[in-house]
Amino acid sequence: MSISSRWFGFGTDPDYDDAARLFDKGEYASAAALFAKVADRNHDRALRLAARQHLGDCFLRLARAELSNANSSEAVKWLDQAIELTPNYPDLHYRRGVALALDDQLEQASESFTKALDLNPNYAEAAIQLCAVQTVAQNQSPDLCVLPTSPLGEASKPLLDR
Repeated sequence: MSISSRWFGFGTDPDYDDAARLFDKGEYASAAALFAKVADRNHDRALRLAARQHLGDCFLRLARAELSNANSSEAVKWLDQAIELTPNYPDLHYRRGVALALDDQLEQASESFTKALDLNPNYAEAAIQLCAVQTVAQNQSPDLCVLPTSPLGEASKPLLDR
């Protein structure tokens, strides 16, 4: 076994290795179950941390899949699990806000976008979505939130198409 394989946890735990293979195949739910098993067992710290990181990535990918299938309530469930593992990752809060906004849960969406901005004040997409959610909640035109030539105009499409 190479040093890089040991560094990333391969070869030290069969469940971790199987989970990594499932992840690479795009079988995120199955991979998540195995990564959770590895993260919960009494392994060395590095392996637990690697398994938790991959577990969070599985949850994020499962949420993205649910969002692409217009199943935002399921996406929120996956994102909540990811946020529980890595609460200081602004993209998770941003994506949760998008999913909530698509379900017309504008107040909770606003809270998620605000949390993303608290974690990263320079998160432009979160600022645009927050503006859009707030203007929609006030029955105003969310077109005020995006410059027509802005490349971020596409990022706000889910809210601006109401």
